[in-house]
Amino acid sequence: MLRRQPLQMHPSTTALIQAAIAEDIGPGDVTSEFFIPAESRSKANLVAREQGVMSGAEIASMVFATIDPATEVRVLVADGGPFEKGDTLMEISGSTRSLLSAERTALNFLQRLCGVATMTRRYVEAVKPHPVKVLDTRKTTPGWRLLAATGPDSTGNAWLYAWNLLDLFVVLVIAFGFGKLWGWPWG
Repeated sequence: MLRRQPLQMHPSTTALIQAAIAEDIGPGDVTSEFFIPAESRSKANLVAREQGVMSGAEIASMVFATIDPATEVRVLVADGGPFEKGDTLMEISGSTRSLLSAERTALNFLQRLCGVATMTRRYVEAVKPHPVKVLDTRKTTPGWRLLAATGPDSTGNAWLYAWNLLDLFVVLVIAFGFGKLWGWPWG
């Protein structure tokens, strides 16, 4: 299965997380700062509301770490792993203010990426009896290409097709070469 460098190392992932946090909480979570004492600490469990396939745990963890590096995140279901309704996917502990500031952004990433992985797994299972393979394309939301690929990439029996123009040019040259060898009419 195709694997890329760890997501936390990729600048586009970091930029996307920063943009999401800036959009969500801007200069700070005013409500938490007003109502929650600075010394308050909490533990939270991220619990699945329905069955699915895990994807994006690393990204959700990065969101919490970006808000507060002292936040501890324990991932209980690895990317690509199935989960059932009611399963605890992650345990998070740290400053209550930090948890409340990060939770919505982390959940937004996790819900979207788990959704992609879950649908990919359903398609893979549906075509299993047939000699076909589920392929991912590069038609993704701008800025989300690397993240959106984690779903199909982690489900098994699906392959990422994030080709660029050079890849397509090489395929075209090869196709023309074979066409010439086999005497195909090219109009």
